[in-house]
Amino acid sequence: MKDQNSSNLTNMTSSKRDIPHLIKWILLIILLILFFLELFSGEYKRLSYQRDGLVWLVIFVKLLLIIGIIILMRVQRSLRCEIISPTGCTEETPNTVRGILFITVKGTATGGAFGYYTIEIQKDGDPPYPASIVTYPGGGTNGTSPVLNGDLATIDTTALSDSAYTLTLRVYSAGTGPAHVCTKTFNLLKVAVWINSIGGVAPSPHIFDENAVLMVGADEGSFGGDLQILGSAFIYECADRKVAQVEMRHAAIPFAGPVPMQPVNGTPIPAADWPAANQLLSPLVYDPTKYYPWTRIGMAPTNLLNTWGSCTIFGFTYPSLAAHNWQSRTATNGGGYFKLLLATEDTAGNVYYDTQKIWIDNHSVIAKIVKFQREINGVWTDIPNCTDVMLSWKKLRIIGIAWDALINPAYPIVPPNDNFKSYELSYTKQFVGGSVTFMSSNTRVPSPLIFPLIPPFPLTGSIPIAPANADILAEWDLSTLDAGPTILAGCPNPIPDAAHPKAHPNQLYRKCECTYTIVLRVSDSTKGSELWLHDTSDTESLKIINDL
Repeated sequence: MKDQNSSNLTNMTSSKRDIPHLIKWILLIILLILFFLELFSGEYKRLSYQRDGLVWLVIFVKLLLIIGIIILMRVQRSLRCEIISPTGCTEETPNTVRGILFITVKGTATGGAFGYYTIEIQKDGDPPYPASIVTYPGGGTNGTSPVLNGDLATIDTTALSDSAYTLTLRVYSAGTGPAHVCTKTFNLLKVAVWINSIGGVAPSPHIFDENAVLMVGADEGSFGGDLQILGSAFIYECADRKVAQVEMRHAAIPFAGPVPMQPVNGTPIPAADWPAANQLLSPLVYDPTKYYPWTRIGMAPTNLLNTWGSCTIFGFTYPSLAAHNWQSRTATNGGGYFKLLLATEDTAGNVYYDTQKIWIDNHSVIAKIVKFQREINGVWTDIPNCTDVMLSWKKLRIIGIAWDALINPAYPIVPPNDNFKSYELSYTKQFVGGSVTFMSSNTRVPSPLIFPLIPPFPLTGSIPIAPANADILAEWDLSTLDAGPTILAGCPNPIPDAAHPKAHPNQLYRKCECTYTIVLRVSDSTKGSELWLHDTSDTESLKIINDL
């Protein structure tokens, strides 16, 4: 129904536009009728004897009007159709607003009775691609305004492969009659150079935005450890232009600036902003023996970091790509805010770039239970090691450290620079499955502004933690462990009395004792392969007696 309505609307518009042409036909017919009536009435024969110059002038003017209207009708009914470009080897261009690759079709679609025009694109005689990939000036499903040596449309080539394509331009008149058709064949050079994702997270809003960030939930994310970098470094192929070298580099983004900018395509890599020493991996260099379908990087997301390997098929050895991850920990000295650069050069010496911002966090979180305290006469007092804990104490204070460094102290204390997630305290009763969480918080202990340790922390060996840095993790209400009295003594499986028939398995009946393991778990929100750096724990065991 929608297509039928559109067709009816087009016909109505065409009919409306054809009224001037109809008026010309009416005038022409009237003039011809008058001329022939005078001719057959013998009026012109009599005038030949009268030799009246003024009358002959009127006749001449009538003939000029008839001829002029005929010429005007032919001129105004003519249509012009021409595609100027693309032609030959055509390189696509990224649209940083729409997030696509495109080419622009330039040419002429006009005429005195111009109605509208359409453009189709097809590959090697295949059916035309969907009309939705063609965008006309002003929008809509066709070009509604005449164009003279200007932009006819843009074509979304993001999903098109490198190949020869044929463009077909059809110019329709405002009235009836066939369209005027012209065609142009060109070769599409695919230039698909971009970073698709890092650590499984895609750039937002899209890959063509230089200021895109890696969003994890509502905040920009942080990443660490071995990172897989997927993307495309695809330049194929017309005028013998194809990929020649692929490399990636990193550069720090200082808070005070300046931010290393993405180089302009076709220019060398600025060594001051992107030092060669900051290569993520040695450049991947092609030679004439390296070009096979399986050695292409892209257009679908592919590992961007590769070295040359080999594979054997039916006894023949061929080159192949060996994919690598980027070990961000060793490359960035613990962490910070960085920008990654993808540089891809083709065989004609043209260089194409893409960049991506990323927060790198390889600082280890700290989880440490330092000591326990009980309250005596209103004063919290340290409990000596190997001391039994009594439920009659009512509360047990847990002192420790649940901490994570800011990624870059020079930046504001907001996510993801501050990516501390949470800590929780739980206990497990000996010989009883499961655990019980009794404290959870998303606040560091102690505060990051007063903790004296300076990141990055060592990844092996002990972290230098002074007990003086510890602070209160929780005050544990010991009464929650009381299972109440029993009819018969005898632990660990006494018989409960009628008032307490169903005690929790992690609780203690009175006059019973058991060993409990206290677990402190600390985590941040960093994504990466070395999760043990970002989600760690510490444990301490206590013997607890229900002396109530």
